[in-house]
Amino acid sequence: MSSQNSIQKMAAFIQTEAEEKAREIRDATKRQISIDTQHIKQEGRQRVNKIYEKKMKDLETEKKINMSNLEKEARLSVLKQRQDRVKQSLEKAKENLDSIVSDTGKYKTLLKNLSIQALFTLQEKKATLYCLQRDLEVVKSLKNDIVKGVEEKGLQLELTVHEEKFLKNTKGGVVASGYKGRIRVDNTLEERLEAALEQDLPYLRSMLFQNRDPNLY
Repeated sequence: MSSQNSIQKMAAFIQTEAEEKAREIRDATKRQISIDTQHIKQEGRQRVNKIYEKKMKDLETEKKINMSNLEKEARLSVLKQRQDRVKQSLEKAKENLDSIVSDTGKYKTLLKNLSIQALFTLQEKKATLYCLQRDLEVVKSLKNDIVKGVEEKGLQLELTVHEEKFLKNTKGGVVASGYKGRIRVDNTLEERLEAALEQDLPYLRSMLFQNRDPNLY
C-alpha cells in the first residue's frame, strides 16, 4: 500500500511538472509571437515611411526638373524674340543701302575707302579687286588713288581690277583677293553693315529692349 502511494505521488508530481513546463512553453511562445508581431509592425511602418519619403523626393526632383525646363523655354522664347527684332533691324538697315549708292559722289568716296581698307587688311603686295559690273568704271578710275592710299599706310601694292568676274547679291562695295585667290577680304556694303551691327549689338539690344546693361545679352 505504501509503495502504491509513492507511485501515485510521483505520477502526480510528474504531471504537475509537465503541466507547469507546458504552461511555461505556451507563455514563452505567446511572448515571442507578441515580440515578432511588434517587429513586423515596426518594419512595416519603416517600409511605408521609406516608400513615402522616396515618393516625396521623386516628386520634389520632378518639380525642380519641370521648373528648370519652364525657365529654359521662357529664356529661349525671349532670346528668339530679341534675335528676331535685331534681324528685322538689320534687314531694315540693308533696305536703306540704296540711298547710299544713289548718292554717286559719296558712294565713289566710299568705294575708295572700302578698297583701301580691304587691301591693307589683306597685306598682300599683289592683289585683285572685285566689284559690281555697274561699279567697274568707277573703281578703275579710282585705281591710282587706291594704290596711293594703301602705300601711304606702308604697304607696296600691285593692284588689278578684275574686268570679267563681278560681284553678285550685293548692293555695292568691293572684295579684295590675294595669295592666288586663297584669301579674300569681303568689304561689301552688307558685310560692313553686319560688322558695324555686331560691334554695336549690345547698344542696339539695349535700345530695342530697354535694358540698362546691354552686356547682359
